[in-house]
Amino acid sequence: MNITFNAFAYKADWHNMDDIESGKEMPYVWTFEETDYPKIGTAKVMVTLFPKAEIHTQELATLNNALQEVRAENHVRENAILDRINKLMAIGHEVTQGHEVTK
Repeated sequence: MNITFNAFAYKADWHNMDDIESGKEMPYVWTFEETDYPKIGTAKVMVTLFPKAEIHTQELATLNNALQEVRAENHVRENAILDRINKLMAIGHEVTQGHEVTK
């Protein structure tokens, strides 16, 4: 299935207009009005959609990747908290031992 929509073409500061005109470089193409780059033209974009089963597979893969990233970030955070707990417990143990020694 194909969908078609209108968009705008923009040139970034580092784009060379001659390269864009020759096809060596592609301009940015967005469906919204952008103010940070000069508008250099319009575009008609045609998107050929993948079958729904393939899209579903891609969505699951994306979510599983996001889940792995969250788990990795949380693992790092958990280890940092456990490290702080262990350090505080060690300090508390030293204070308790020091207190007992002075009795």
